[in-house]
Amino acid sequence: MFQGGRLACHPAGGLVFPSNLDRSRYPLRSRFWGVLIGTLVMIAASATLVSPGTLEVTLPLCIAGMLAAAVARKSYRSLVPAISPGALIAAAFLLMALVSALWAAHPRETIGWALISFSAFLGCGVAARFLLGEHRRNIFHISEGLWIGMAAGLLYLAAEILSNQAIKIGLYNALHLAPTDLRPRQYFSWNDGVLVAISPADLTRNIAPIPLYIWATLLAIRGTTSTAMVKGVMWFMSLLAGAVVFISGNETAKLAIVAGAVLFAIARYKPQWSLRLLQAGWVTVCLAIVPISLTLYRMNVHNAPWLQPTAQHRIIIWNRVSEETMKSPVLGIGAGMTYWNFDGSQVAKEGEMYTRYSRDAHNVFLQTWFELGVGGAALLALIGLAVLQRAKRLGTAMAPYGYATFASASVTLASSWGMWRVWFVYMFAFAVVIFAIAVRAGIRSETTPGLGDASA
Repeated sequence: MFQGGRLACHPAGGLVFPSNLDRSRYPLRSRFWGVLIGTLVMIAASATLVSPGTLEVTLPLCIAGMLAAAVARKSYRSLVPAISPGALIAAAFLLMALVSALWAAHPRETIGWALISFSAFLGCGVAARFLLGEHRRNIFHISEGLWIGMAAGLLYLAAEILSNQAIKIGLYNALHLAPTDLRPRQYFSWNDGVLVAISPADLTRNIAPIPLYIWATLLAIRGTTSTAMVKGVMWFMSLLAGAVVFISGNETAKLAIVAGAVLFAIARYKPQWSLRLLQAGWVTVCLAIVPISLTLYRMNVHNAPWLQPTAQHRIIIWNRVSEETMKSPVLGIGAGMTYWNFDGSQVAKEGEMYTRYSRDAHNVFLQTWFELGVGGAALLALIGLAVLQRAKRLGTAMAPYGYATFASASVTLASSWGMWRVWFVYMFAFAVVIFAIAVRAGIRSETTPGLGDASA
């Protein structure tokens, strides 16, 4: 339906596109770029749950689609990223990472990681600027692509977990892959050259994006689905995401999705409480992660019987990294150098459960202190505060989704992989892109207001 020359939405913001009047007003050719970008987003969202490494291809393709749309319309100004305080702080953080090559043991590695991260950061800025100014008729298709892609990826993961990865086993055998083709080798069991089993640990990375993406997906559904369907679709996606995470073996993802749900619930009733809680928690973990890690180890928490073995191992690794951090707390050892700090001679002996050494810090806050020193930690704290201030400006309707995403992301950062892995960087970059999609979907007019009015 249309009223006053604009798309008419239901009270809940739902959009009824299939009507004949809609199609006559906005024929397919006028929605071409929305369909194209929506298809790319759908592929990226589903593929990342099959293998997060696919984002190294699919995310650039999504951004390329947006660039092509802007160039085709000659709307070049829509490609210029907004220069906000948060963006300047993030740029300063990446510049510090680049400059740290001056004292890094392997400066080429440091420069490479800094440039990769900067390209992802710039791509996010371009995508966010493009999406927040895009016509709603196209945002409808892009949002639809997001939640359909997420639903497909979640259903795939559910099938894989419940079938002990029968799909992947069948595919690998059909491709006649050999033991030397798959890594890490200990995850795969073979019998006469035939793959017979895959360790559940092989799906750990696949689960990691779910807590980061589910809140943006729900906001996109809320903004562009009809009133009759919106609650059903949102509940279906919520329950499906939660079920997949909790039947998986990714303990960090379980904590992340619970943290997001708790902050979402608080924000619905006491938004100021959730904001203050997130601000205090973020600053504390950014600036005090070293003494926190040292204290946990000295309190013998890593031997607590109620703690998961993987969590016990994390505390041991964090203690080692914290001890190393204290050797150079001001400048750090240079971006990306945690990997090279690994001492292969110190790994656990056969039969021992834990090792103090790992190629990853498994904590981005701690890795930042270790590699970029106190300056990097301070900038990381400021980045988080800027993001939270931006989320607050979304208004009471959309801010809870931003707070929930921030909480889930914080837990993921606190107990995960190394911060400079390409797939890890791109996973967070895609989270920024799809949240921009969700915000635009939540703005229910054809003309985009300022973010301060985004709840309108």
